[in-house]
Amino acid sequence: MSVKIEIAQLLDQADKLNKEHKSSEVISLLDDTILEKYNSAELYAKRGGAHALLKELDKALFYCNKSIELNPDHYKAYDYRGSIWIKKKDYRKAIKDGNVIAKGSVKFLIQVADA
Repeated sequence: MSVKIEIAQLLDQADKLNKEHKSSEVISLLDDTILEKYNSAELYAKRGGAHALLKELDKALFYCNKSIELNPDHYKAYDYRGSIWIKKKDYRKAIKDGNVIAKGSVKFLIQVADA
């Protein structure tokens, strides 16, 4: 099985757990061994989002930052991180992450229009 398929399956499992409000199980599913094995921005962002839902904001920031480090264009990590900054009442950082998302949306729309 290819790595991309394995990552997709892990993301699907995590999404199902999130829909059932089982953030702790998402964190267990995406443990450090799995994250290090795949080194996937998507998996790091998903774990960061799970920590955010549990109000473990510093851990959430760690995983979102790792996601952005791996893929600066992974906008979901900026979305999660922006929400965390709002919870921490650091609105300037939240706005900065929101601007990154907006710029990415514009780039995407331009690419679609040019296609």
